[in-house]
Amino acid sequence: MSAERRTLLEVEGLEVEFRTPRGRVQAVRGLDLCVGAGEILAIVGESGSGKSVAQLAIMDLLPDSASVRARRMHWQGQELSSLSRAQRRALCGRELAMVFQDPLSALHPQLTIGRQLSEVLEVHERLTRVQVRARCIAALAEVGIPSPEERLRAYPHELSGGMRQRVMIAMALIASPRLLFADEPTTALDVTVQAQILELFRELCARRGLAIVLVTHSLGVVARVADRVQVMYAGQALERGSAEEVLAAPAHPYTRALLRSVPDARIEGDAHSEPAAGAPARLATIPGQPPDLAQPIRGCAFAPRCERASELCRREAPRFAPNPRAACHHPEGSA
Repeated sequence: MSAERRTLLEVEGLEVEFRTPRGRVQAVRGLDLCVGAGEILAIVGESGSGKSVAQLAIMDLLPDSASVRARRMHWQGQELSSLSRAQRRALCGRELAMVFQDPLSALHPQLTIGRQLSEVLEVHERLTRVQVRARCIAALAEVGIPSPEERLRAYPHELSGGMRQRVMIAMALIASPRLLFADEPTTALDVTVQAQILELFRELCARRGLAIVLVTHSLGVVARVADRVQVMYAGQALERGSAEEVLAAPAHPYTRALLRSVPDARIEGDAHSEPAAGAPARLATIPGQPPDLAQPIRGCAFAPRCERASELCRREAPRFAPNPRAACHHPEGSA
């Protein structure tokens, strides 16, 4: 992390388990992450890798069937686990906020946009009705919604998908949080609107010093906006580093496999990533399936799908040492 960025969130050894009819499922296993003011951290991985669960655990939004533990979960130096449930919920909304993937299901269909925005302020601040209305209008204007006064009277179904996503962002930002979790915020949007939302995130970081943890499966999104990247697989982090170094020279075989499966992805010096002259481009696939997290995992979770796996990989779980970039026994560039 850049020295001038003040660290806001530090998490070490995050573990999340769910009680299910099949037994306990380890959704997140020993995850570390940190994010600083004005920074966008992208968490990338296949579905089921634990990306969203980790965010929900930090926000204290998981159901009672979940068990959450961490060696350390600090918000600006304060240990979150030491707070009561009420204190944690008050903090999450005022200091930390979240934008969910599907705004149509997240927004209440029978309440106007103005009513839903004002509820956030009523919970977290003491303001007059005039002040609440002014803040709601300003929040909609900040995220690029035209005629914000009129939109306060609209219902969610009367807005386009891009407009609803902007309303969700405005709702998350209206109490002026320091950190925004964004869970696949552009997945359901067309390319043009997606680009606008991502540009909005960059502007908010620059203007407000806002920190953003962006969960995505799209490496194109990462390339466009992220400062740093953390790659997750089977509930664990496998690679982390600046977006530039991870995308240009991935160290973990899983990251390389993800890049090969993306249209127009090019890894310097990788024969698999560049089609032969005159040949149609063909996307690579990752063979096999992610492991069953209800079963114990021995060694590296990615080993059964990895072209570089050895007996050591199948026997012993790798760590971020001595290679600080990748938790891998045979990272790129090693013998």
